[in-house]
Amino acid sequence: MNFGARVKQIREFRGMTQASLAQLIGSKQAVISALELRDSKTSD
Repeated sequence: MNFGARVKQIREFRGMTQASLAQLIGSKQAVISALELRDSKTSD
């Protein structure tokens, strides 16, 4: 499992949205989305 997939798995397990995670870490929702998508496209 790659990093982006793991972030998504933990985020969903905790019942968080991308926006709520971004706010928690002082980032933007688009950054979380890009992280999750980028890593999912590069793994097979």
